[in-house]
Amino acid sequence: MSFPTQAVGTSSAPQVLTLSNMGDAILTISTIVASGPFSQSSNCGSALAAGSSCAINVTFNPVLYGQASGSLTVTDNVGNTYVSLNGTGVDFALSVAPVSASVVRGNSATFTVTVPALGGGSFVSSVALSCAGLPAKRHAAFLQRVLCPEQAARSQQ
Repeated sequence: MSFPTQAVGTSSAPQVLTLSNMGDAILTISTIVASGPFSQSSNCGSALAAGSSCAINVTFNPVLYGQASGSLTVTDNVGNTYVSLNGTGVDFALSVAPVSASVVRGNSATFTVTVPALGGGSFVSSVALSCAGLPAKRHAAFLQRVLCPEQAARSQQ
């Protein structure tokens, strides 16, 4: 079960896993446990009648950025069932405006790159920018613009 990227310190929308009793006797459920940065809730109870099913809601709750993995284990009278869980925690978003631009030879284009922190935290890491797909013998340059406090105040008026 794979989860989309999720901001560190927040919980994903639940993904539903259906547990079905395909046998002809009652399935006795001992435990349903999620490990790693995952949690679960279910309406399964301790017994599942033959031919019936129940829902297990699994949520991803990343506490660190990067790849995360865990498992969901259902222990019952038939044996253990394991489901692998994975997702990626992120601590910032990246947006660029405009998304693209056509540039006439000799001119330049200006893009605004915004890197806000997600999940109510602060983002203090560096961000690397790269450019790919340019035609042969062309180049891209990334310039840093620093505003003095009085310039920043004027630009906001």
